[in-house]
Amino acid sequence: MKKLKLSLLMLVAVISATAFAVNSEAVHADTVKAIQKQRKSGYLNADGQWLWFENGQRYTGFRHYMGTYYWFINGVRKIQVGAMLGG
Repeated sequence: MKKLKLSLLMLVAVISATAFAVNSEAVHADTVKAIQKQRKSGYLNADGQWLWFENGQRYTGFRHYMGTYYWFINGVRKIQVGAMLGG
């Protein structure tokens, strides 16, 4: 009888966890929407494209990354400025 109660409790726990997982919104850092929601910063792979984000927004301007400077427009890396400056 004790094993039956334990098994029943485990079954209820698994069903509850599954219901929670189905009803909760999955947030992964691989979508622009999730990055914006989490206000992430950095050079991130969003929807299969590498983009620079600052506080969840696509960044425009100069950024130092991997030892050199780059120019980003709307998150997209355009020009490696460090090489042009002798960096």
